[in-house]
Amino acid sequence: MITEEWRDIAGFEGYQVSDMGQVRSRRKMGMGNFSDEYHLLKGYILKLRGGYTRMTLMRDGKDHYKSVHVLVLETFVGPRPKGCYGCHSNGDPSDNRLVNLRWDTPLANIADTLTHGRRYRGERHSFAKLTAETVRTIRRLYAEGESQHSMSRRLGFSQQSISDVLTGKTWKHVQDD
Repeated sequence: MITEEWRDIAGFEGYQVSDMGQVRSRRKMGMGNFSDEYHLLKGYILKLRGGYTRMTLMRDGKDHYKSVHVLVLETFVGPRPKGCYGCHSNGDPSDNRLVNLRWDTPLANIADTLTHGRRYRGERHSFAKLTAETVRTIRRLYAEGESQHSMSRRLGFSQQSISDVLTGKTWKHVQDD
C-alpha cells in the first residue's frame, strides 16, 4: 500500500502539498478563516506553457500562482538552487510526483525535452517559416553558387534566415538528401 506524505507549504498557511503532486487546503472560499478539514484543490493546465499544472494560492488577500512541480520540490527537496529548473524526469509535465522531479540545469532540462520528444523544432515549431524541403533547397542553391541575397529575393525569406541555415545556427537537424 502506497502512503501519501503531506507537508505544509512554506509561506502559505492552510495549504499542503503531497509527494504525489496533489495540493489541498483548509481555507474557506472567500473568507480569511480556516476549516478543520482539508479539501483537494484542482489545478489548471497551462497549455501554452507546455502543459504544466498550476495552482492559485491565497496569502494576505492576494492570489499567488504556483507550479505544482515547484511546490513539490521546494517542500520536499528544498529551495531552488540558483540557476536551476524543476525538471520532470519522465518528460510528462502533468506528473508531479516527487519521484519524477528534480532540480537541474537549464541545459539538462533542454536535453530532457529532446529525449522525450517535447522539443518542437523545425516545422513542428509554431513560429517556423521554413520547411525541411526549403532548407535543403537553400543548401543546394548555395552549393551551386547562388548568393544569399539572390536566394532571399527568389524564395521570399530574409537573408538572415538563409544565413542562419547555411551556418548551422538553425535547422542543423535537417539532413541533406
